[in-house]
Amino acid sequence: MPRSNTPTPDILPEETQTPRDALTTSATAHRFNLTIPDPVYQEVMAAAAESGETITDVLRQFLKMGILAYKIGKDPSKKLIIRDTTAKTDTEIMML
Repeated sequence: MPRSNTPTPDILPEETQTPRDALTTSATAHRFNLTIPDPVYQEVMAAAAESGETITDVLRQFLKMGILAYKIGKDPSKKLIIRDTTAKTDTEIMML
């Protein structure tokens, strides 16, 4: 459940729900232990500090983005591209 005093996502209109809401409103949640290398942990900690969110929320967002990237990578008709508008370069992300 969200920690703020805002309405719970399950009563918001579907078009206003965010991917984060989809991860936190499930009737069933699963818990597991995850061991990650220290450099990855440090990056997660930095992202949480920079965004002002909890480590758990940051990891949920990363998982959701990873699932999206995985699905795009499985579909040969789609490409995942990161565009740097400052450098005017595109980088294609390929899932192997």
